Amino acid sequence: MGIGGGHHYPDQDDDEGIATIHRARELGINLIDTAPVYGLGHSEEVVGRAIKGHRDDYVISTKATFTWDRPQDRLRLAFQRDGVDIYASLRPDSLRRDLDDSLRRLGTDRIDIYYLHNPRRQTDDTPVADSAGALNEFKREGKIRAVGLSNVTLEEIEDYQRNGLQVDIVQRRYSILDRYVEPEILPKLERDGISFHAYSPLERGLLTGGFGGGYQFADNDHRANQAWWQPEERSLAVAFVDSLRPVAQSYGKTLTELAIAFLLSRSPAVHVLAGARRPQQIELDAGGQFEVSAADLSSIDERFAALQEQVAAIGSGTSKQPA
Repeated sequence: MGIGGGHHYPDQDDDEGIATIHRARELGINLIDTAPVYGLGHSEEVVGRAIKGHRDDYVISTKATFTWDRPQDRLRLAFQRDGVDIYASLRPDSLRRDLDDSLRRLGTDRIDIYYLHNPRRQTDDTPVADSAGALNEFKREGKIRAVGLSNVTLEEIEDYQRNGLQVDIVQRRYSILDRYVEPEILPKLERDGISFHAYSPLERGLLTGGFGGGYQFADNDHRANQAWWQPEERSLAVAFVDSLRPVAQSYGKTLTELAIAFLLSRSPAVHVLAGARRPQQIELDAGGQFEVSAADLSSIDERFAALQEQVAAIGSGTSKQPA
C-alpha cells in the first residue's frame, strides 16, 4: 500500500519503492500484494515497473471491488480517499473491468492471487453466486491462478464456498495485538487447507517498539483514529511491547522480527504480508523468518491476556477488535 503514495504517504519515492521490491526478491521474498485503490492505481503501476522483464520471478496479488474512475459501473459510494469518491460493486461486469484494469497497470497477462477486496462493505444486490461465478470464469480463462477473500467474516467465507467458489486464500489483519481471526477463522482455514495472509503484522509500527506513549501524530497520520493508538490504550500497549524485548533478545532478534515470527509460528496456514517502502525496511522484515518456541508463544499469550484485562478496565473496548 505504501508505495502507492497518496495522502498517507506523500513522501514516497517511486524508485525507492521499486528498489524495495527488488531487494525483497534478493532476500527470497517473491510475493507482492497490492490493490487498485492503493494510490488510486499508482501502486499497481509501480509494481508493474518493478517486475518488468522479470515477471516469472514474482507472485502477484491484487484485488477487485473498488474503483474511482467508473462511477457509472458502481451501485454504491463506499468511501473517500485522497479527496476522491471510491465506488464498490461485486457485479460480474464490474469485476471483469477491475481485472482488465489491473492487468493493464501491472503490465502482465495473469494475476497469481486475485481477491475480492472487501466484499462485506458493498451492499448492492449482487448474488454471491454471480460474483463467485465471475471469479471461477477468470480462473478458467487463465487470467487468475488463485482466488482470495480479503476482510471477510467466517460466515462470508462459508457463503462463498456454498456458492461454488474454491477459496484458496483469506487475507485479514492479524498481529500479536489483534487476535480476531484466532478463535474461528484460522481453525476453519486449517481444516479446509486454505492459506491465510496476515496484514498489519506490526500493528502500524506499534510492535516495532519505536513509538512511545507520547508520540505526536502528523496531520495526515492514518493511525490517529485507530485502535491501540489512542493515548490510554497506546500507553498500555507500549508497556506490553517493552515486556517482549527480553523474548526478542533471547533469539538475537528485534521486536519487529519477533512480531513477524510470532505469526509464522502460530499455524502452518499463516503467511505474513509485511509492509515496506524502503529497502532497509524489507531487510528487517525478512529477519522474522524463524520459529518461536511453544513456551514463548504461551508466555506472549499470557501477557496479551493481561493487557486485554487492563484495556477492559478502562472501558475502551480496544481489546475486542472489530470484525
